[in-house]
Amino acid sequence: MSWIRREPAPRFEFHAGWIFLGAALTGWLLLKTWPQVVFISCPWKQGLGYPCPTCGTTRSVLSLMQFQLLDAFRYNPLITGTILVGVGTGIAALYQAVTGQRWVLSRRPGKGVRWALLWAIIIVANEAYLILNGI
Repeated sequence: MSWIRREPAPRFEFHAGWIFLGAALTGWLLLKTWPQVVFISCPWKQGLGYPCPTCGTTRSVLSLMQFQLLDAFRYNPLITGTILVGVGTGIAALYQAVTGQRWVLSRRPGKGVRWALLWAIIIVANEAYLILNGI
């Protein structure tokens, strides 16, 4: 059984990848135009005294923009998965626009709880990493 299958789709139908590509372009233009906007402090960390699961993401993205991949991972490891998913959906959107076919991920019934548990463990591990490293 294949996890990914192709099926016909309208070329310019809505696709989540367009949101990623638009957000990436908008963020890049924003950071290039007004770099001072990234110095806004995290309200979660200021109020509660410990980092939120996304703390370090701004520094991580700035490192990615300078192609410093290890620094990006060091600031927030969760950004790696976010970038991989985002790039994958962006490529899928471009693929659909060019070929008129979309990629569909097939899911097996009853596996949703395992994925939810895996994501919860990943987020808790990321939070522990951020706290232990003082991010």
